[in-house]
Amino acid sequence: MIRYSVEYYLKCIRLKDGLIAILLNNMPLPEERPLPEIKFKELKSDKS
Repeated sequence: MIRYSVEYYLKCIRLKDGLIAILLNNMPLPEERPLPEIKFKELKSDKS
């Protein structure tokens, strides 16, 4: 049960990243671009 909830949580993170990516593709970004960096860190921690 715990493992299932963890997998569900990770799936929600991936869905959130997908929505962020869609929003970033449709919106002009500021020059600093903080969001893709955060998304990259989340994906990195998700693999390990």
